[in-house]
Amino acid sequence: MLDALIALAAAVLAAGGAYWLGRRGERADRRANDAEAAERARKRGQEAVDRGRASGKSPDERVRDNDGRWM
Repeated sequence: MLDALIALAAAVLAAGGAYWLGRRGERADRRANDAEAAERARKRGQEAVDRGRASGKSPDERVRDNDGRWM
């Protein structure tokens, strides 16, 4: 009887450990995906700024041209 109880406790601990390790892996994957998405967004923003600067218009002309796009 004691052997069965020890085996059951070991199985519960093993299942709990596997669950906990799986959750840690998911969290790490989610953090990596979030970091990649933030980097892509930063690059898109920088490219938009560069395109605006390369357009040959002054900053106030760019703002006036851009006014209607934000409404």
